[in-house]
Amino acid sequence: MPAYAFKETNAETRDGILLFTRIIFPLAYRKGDKLPVVYHRTPYELPGNIAPFDPVHIGRPFSDFLERGYIVVNQHCRGTGGSTGQFKNMGNERNDSLDSLDWIRKQDFYNGEIFLYGNSYKSYIHSTVLSLNPPDVKGAALAVMPANQHYCCYEKNTFKHDLYTMWFAKTYMVNDLDIPAVYAKMREELKKKPAVTLAERVYGHDVPELTEAFTHSSADDPFWCDEATGFGQTASAPLRTNIPLLLVGGLYDIHYKGTVEYFEALPEEQKKQSAMLMGPWTHSMNTLPEHKNIFPYSVHPPVEAEWFDSLRDIGDLNYVTKGMVTYYRPGSGWIRAAHIGDCADGELTLYPTESRTLAPEPSDGSIAFVYDPENPLSLPGGASIFQTPARGPQPQPEPNFRQDLVSFVSDAFEKTVRVDGRVDVELNVISDCPDTAFFVRVDAVREGIALCLRDTIVSVSELVANYIPNTATVLRFSLDEVEWDFVRGDKLRIDVSSSNFPTYNTHSNTKEPWYLAEETRHARNTVITEGTSFTFRTVGNGSSSSGK
Repeated sequence: MPAYAFKETNAETRDGILLFTRIIFPLAYRKGDKLPVVYHRTPYELPGNIAPFDPVHIGRPFSDFLERGYIVVNQHCRGTGGSTGQFKNMGNERNDSLDSLDWIRKQDFYNGEIFLYGNSYKSYIHSTVLSLNPPDVKGAALAVMPANQHYCCYEKNTFKHDLYTMWFAKTYMVNDLDIPAVYAKMREELKKKPAVTLAERVYGHDVPELTEAFTHSSADDPFWCDEATGFGQTASAPLRTNIPLLLVGGLYDIHYKGTVEYFEALPEEQKKQSAMLMGPWTHSMNTLPEHKNIFPYSVHPPVEAEWFDSLRDIGDLNYVTKGMVTYYRPGSGWIRAAHIGDCADGELTLYPTESRTLAPEPSDGSIAFVYDPENPLSLPGGASIFQTPARGPQPQPEPNFRQDLVSFVSDAFEKTVRVDGRVDVELNVISDCPDTAFFVRVDAVREGIALCLRDTIVSVSELVANYIPNTATVLRFSLDEVEWDFVRGDKLRIDVSSSNFPTYNTHSNTKEPWYLAEETRHARNTVITEGTSFTFRTVGNGSSSSGK
């Protein structure tokens, strides 16, 4: 790797904060050259981490940008790394970004073209300014982050503790606190109630950017689109921007749903000049070592630099197509379509039985279990974990390994069944509590090993107003798209429970809002097999009620 020249300096904000900024020059750069700029900001540099810097170790996609003649401006967010001030999650990014863009415009290398690159929170940063449409920002490559920040915090209306709360513990006042100690304290306090006092218990004072995420649980709450809040400043980005966007996501990423919704929210004319790439990845945006045999030919391609070159009319697109999503179905490879799941032309409906199998026809029966919020279920893997190791499709425990986990397993498939699209669930249930939660996970079983593909959790009160305890009710909801080829010999497993902690907050089994509940109670929850079904979208198999 060549040793690129670089310069370290500070960009000053309107309130006097100094943002540590490293400018990295392509090999061909000569003083006086004016070149396009790729702008990137990060809160993930360690305190005071400004030196030493060895440009030999620059990884992609920065190396791709530099090789193609772009200047990379890499900046530490306020209160992180070498920047002054205090980092505030989703608090200062719009103004700091606007000030920094003005700073770039004053540099002698600025040629009038700026491109935005970032993933995760670094994508959020750029989304705060997209709705303002800076005229010299010619394109953006953003990855694994929603525009609607409700997706960042909630699965339906259940809070994602492993995602937002534990990420928060690693970032809040990162330059000022003993972060390992704070993280351990947060983990210790996570089960205690009420959640609304969690910040006070951990930090000794309330922290609005944590507590407010708790207290605005509904996706319809104006909080999530209020331009006065950091949480709301990105909501209008897909609706208002005229900047061509490349959105990159992972099928098993924490922000899968939010990334898909970002692309789908673009007006049609804007979508025609944008594109999305969705690989079989977790938040790392690349194939995990343990998944290379499951997902062959799925390495993250150098699509970001290619995207910027195409917008400058100096290169072609090889990995994505404008106006479309390119996504990966394990077993089938890369697919291009207008929407994920567009290839589906049939359905597969399976029904649970009292003997804990999945059958082609409905049957009578019921299975009850006791859910104790003080002893919640915890399953490995999944698309909604972030701080917990082993993300994505990870091996699962044995079926029914706890009394509060009900596992339904199909017969082995006799031919390949390609699943492509959302999973519709009708769950006929009874609870002896005024409110409770039901968790559903879909697994693919291959050679005796169950790999989790998708899960969700829903509270009864989300779908049924004024539920009367001990009465049957059908909960209708969907899981996000499942992409998988079930080959001959594979089985399908569906787990039903009432918790998966700390991925999601534990339901108290009371009618109190989750963040205010101080007391919990046991719930006796029952799945009634008749009236319960799981419907998968399939490709090339026609409609069927059997896996055979």
